[in-house]
Amino acid sequence: MQNLTPVPIKTSILHRYLPIILTITVGVAISLTAYLFVSEWEKEKIEASFHEAANDRNLALQRALATQLDLLHSFSAFFAAKQLNINKQEFSAFSQPFLQRYPDLQALNWIPRVQHDERAAFESQAQHDYSRYQIIELDSQESLVHAPQRREYFPFRYIEPAAGNEISAGFDVGSSPDYLNVLNQARDSGKVVAISHTTLVPDTANQHGFTVVLPIYQNGTDENSSLEQRREQLQGFVMGVYLLDNIFSKAMKDLEQKPIDIRVLEVKDNDEDLIFVYHGLINEDLFENHDPDELEKQVAASGLDYAKEFLIAGRTWLVKCMPAPDYPSLIGRGWQGLSVLVLGMLSTALLTVYFFSAMRHAYLMAEAANTANRAQSRFLANMSHQLRTPLNAIIGYSELLREEVEDLNEPLILQDVEKIYISGKYLLSLSDGILDLSKVKTGEMNLHSETCKLTHLIEEVAGIANLLVKKNNNKLVVNYPDDIGTMRTDVTRLHQILFVLLNNASDHTRQGEVTLTVSRVLHNSMEWIRFVVQDTSPGMTAEERQELLAALARIEANQGNTDEEEIRFGLAISAHFWRMMGGNIDINTELNKGTAYILNLPAHGNP
Repeated sequence: MQNLTPVPIKTSILHRYLPIILTITVGVAISLTAYLFVSEWEKEKIEASFHEAANDRNLALQRALATQLDLLHSFSAFFAAKQLNINKQEFSAFSQPFLQRYPDLQALNWIPRVQHDERAAFESQAQHDYSRYQIIELDSQESLVHAPQRREYFPFRYIEPAAGNEISAGFDVGSSPDYLNVLNQARDSGKVVAISHTTLVPDTANQHGFTVVLPIYQNGTDENSSLEQRREQLQGFVMGVYLLDNIFSKAMKDLEQKPIDIRVLEVKDNDEDLIFVYHGLINEDLFENHDPDELEKQVAASGLDYAKEFLIAGRTWLVKCMPAPDYPSLIGRGWQGLSVLVLGMLSTALLTVYFFSAMRHAYLMAEAANTANRAQSRFLANMSHQLRTPLNAIIGYSELLREEVEDLNEPLILQDVEKIYISGKYLLSLSDGILDLSKVKTGEMNLHSETCKLTHLIEEVAGIANLLVKKNNNKLVVNYPDDIGTMRTDVTRLHQILFVLLNNASDHTRQGEVTLTVSRVLHNSMEWIRFVVQDTSPGMTAEERQELLAALARIEANQGNTDEEEIRFGLAISAHFWRMMGGNIDINTELNKGTAYILNLPAHGNP
């Protein structure tokens, strides 16, 4: 060591720590890339979750409102069954179950259509139910007065609940131009139409709220009839009065609570009137520790909003949803990207420490065993063991990254990630080869048989081998039947054998074709799987073929080592493997036409 010059020392240090530098560089790059992708994916998930929840609330509001309005259609059938001949007791008996079952329905009224020439008779008949009944309206001082003469009237005839609403009896809804317009709209459409939130008559608390009217026709006339028929056959209207806040609040409480604020507005003449507000889950600590204006800016910066219109009862409704402050954390998101970054950096640090420890240990062993072949074998075995763990970590981490990239639908980045994965698998196979060599020399080699699908095995081999054959501008072709089935074997060793055969064929071929053909054959009442690796190399002479087969046979028989110049390292290791698997190999070759390596392995394991 005293005779070493500074230059070799620096070179040695650079070589020694190069894997550590590469580990840090690759680890940090993968961690940052994964962080960016997961953060973007997480953002999209948050947006999708918000819009899905907001849409659910919009639909719930629509369903709740439509369900309440559908109640009025029961009165169409009721009036038709009674042939429009209904008294106060019958109307009350039919209305009470609805009022009791649906507390949001505050009042039900029957508003008949009364022609002027029928007014006196109508008022006289109504006085049997209300002693002072007459058709009335509001004057300019908001006082109830006798309604003046006009062509037709639309007075309250039956009111439920009656208690407290007697003052409304006889009030002509059509006396107001706005209300008359709504009645005409319902008459002409044959559908439920809403009247804006208002007070129809002074001191009638039950007449507040969201008010809708349903036209009632005679002689089977409905919304499918002609306009003239609907106008001629109109008999009156059923009016329902609802508490809108109660309807919407109940609909929201039936849903899973989310940190989403909801506003319902009525769109009318390009104006928006606020009808309903509902606050979702909130982080109370957040409001105590932050300025409300700052939180409002945070919500606006999130870019999450929802606005959708719908049409019910002739009115246009606008539902707006906004996320509550700190929305991502309240729904259990917002930490995945940071977690991936921390995990990636931690894994990089652990791999760096592991590599440093492994490399330091390996070099110490190499220095101690540089003159002994046995010590060298132990060094190779230790190196392989040390490399397998970080390589498996890189392979596993790349698989996780590949799944994340697939969700983002980024094909170009997916190709790069798959290259990392395939290269890692190939490096792992080389590492296994080093370990296998030491085990072969010490007699510690064992097989681990398992049943595998041949289609999966072939696709895995082809995926990695495709990179190997391209180095000499060759093309890989794979042939096998779809029903090739399964085989029982040591999958890892079979991978190594096929990689070696394909790599060997590619090395001897330039700008040609390497073909892998797999088939199932029956020989001596036993099933075999035949793997044929065919290249378009210059081929071998008959003497070269015999020498190669003889060398492989000596290795299979464990008759000592073969010189490296006589047979390649990979083929030597592979020969041990197929012998242990109970297989055999043959070589067909012809000068200037290529070489075919024919490997036969038992389909059901070594008998």
